[in-house]
Amino acid sequence: LALPHLKSVEAADITINLERSRSSVGTPSSSSSSLSADLEQQQASRAAKKLLVVEDNVVNMKIFCKFLEEAGYSVDVARNGTEAVDAVVKRGCYDLIFMDCVMPVEDGFSATRRIRILEEKGVLKSLSNGNQNRIPIIA
Repeated sequence: LALPHLKSVEAADITINLERSRSSVGTPSSSSSSLSADLEQQQASRAAKKLLVVEDNVVNMKIFCKFLEEAGYSVDVARNGTEAVDAVVKRGCYDLIFMDCVMPVEDGFSATRRIRILEEKGVLKSLSNGNQNRIPIIA
């Protein structure tokens, strides 16, 4: 069985990619009040992003969620693939899902397939960004 090439992802890469996924808030001006307003707008934009972290290791989950919450994102958690699919169906759309691959009950590969099938069938609510057909899933 050949495994696909997996690339290590740094926390900075995740933050950069999440920032690219949101709408532009403009270029900060040189005045401190304008800069403060831009930062507040960025924080509000991040808080509007719903992320799902699917991880069975409690320590990894806590560290990852703390990192994302400190960056200002709204985070839900699931401990396995079954909980992830249930969260996507019950709680609505997510802007991004971080999916562990190897978990008990249901692995990330199976959960991702099930989410994609639900998207194709139109079972899921429309995404909050309005212009994507599929929820980005990082495994």
